[in-house]
Amino acid sequence: MNEVEMTNSADPLRVGVLGLGRSGWAIHLRALARQTRLTAVAAVDPLPERRDEAAKEFGITCHATLAEMLATEALDLVVVASPSSCHYDDALAVLRAGCHCILEKPMAPTLENARSLAAEVEKCGRRLFVFHNHVFAPPFNHFREVIDSGILGPLFSIRTFMASYTRRWDWQVLKKNGGGYLRNYGSHALSIMLPLLNSPVTHVACNLQLIKDAGDTEDHVDLLLRTESGRTANITVTTCAAIHGPLYTLFGKYGTLTSDGKTSRLRYFNGDSLPLPPIIDAAAPGRKYQKEDLPWIEETRECKPSVPPPTFYENVAAVLRDGAEPVVTMASALDVLRVLEMAEADAQK
Repeated sequence: MNEVEMTNSADPLRVGVLGLGRSGWAIHLRALARQTRLTAVAAVDPLPERRDEAAKEFGITCHATLAEMLATEALDLVVVASPSSCHYDDALAVLRAGCHCILEKPMAPTLENARSLAAEVEKCGRRLFVFHNHVFAPPFNHFREVIDSGILGPLFSIRTFMASYTRRWDWQVLKKNGGGYLRNYGSHALSIMLPLLNSPVTHVACNLQLIKDAGDTEDHVDLLLRTESGRTANITVTTCAAIHGPLYTLFGKYGTLTSDGKTSRLRYFNGDSLPLPPIIDAAAPGRKYQKEDLPWIEETRECKPSVPPPTFYENVAAVLRDGAEPVVTMASALDVLRVLEMAEADAQK
């Protein structure tokens, strides 16, 4: 099946899952179990106890290696949920075996690798879906709706503070495994921030710190982005914050939105109908700063867009079955890797 040949069968698309860890098990297999147009039929994991558990709970055939699954199963689609350092090689193998691919983030170890995957997609006529699942979530689509409504005025800066206080000592605290919070959680932040900025990022300042985790990767990330239009984004990803502020903040010319990801607080005024007074280019009256009582509007909204977005897997099925457009494009996925590499380069200065 190639890119322009959709399967018209009423049968669900057959899916294999590579990796039965946190993501493969708790995110992908669980989500696939709720689908009607996609069904998990096989999985891969090096640990026999995980294979036995998946076979028992999901009724699927399990294999010890990806090569074994690709050689013996008739699959339409494979989810690559292996460790980050393996994403490039595993996705390449899936595409070359003639399957479409869902690829966990980060997409690849390097931008060069990611571009190689994009080239392979064009060559083999398959689809590659990068799992930037946060763009399907209600908050992101709610923010876009608020921005597009114009009530905040032109957006000039956005901020996210992805924070907790937890100590970690698993495989993702090691550089050799592609660990670290910039790539693993910064990918999520950038997948949201870059579309909201709606302008190419031209400058990046990044500081990475290892504060309290085991291993050799960062557990605190400060990232500042500046775009071609002048808009900026301030991103903090940390597991070192016992107390922290709003998860998201959007700054517009006429108001501000803050949000915890469930509820948004907005404070704004109708700036288009209230121009600035003329400049006083002389001694300040009464030796005082100028002050005005703006007609503020304050409201609280749920982080839900008026039209619910599809889920990630609903979009995958629509693309492969109906020829719909993917929500996460190859260009957007590559741009996340581009900015990640700019951040890493700046952090090493």
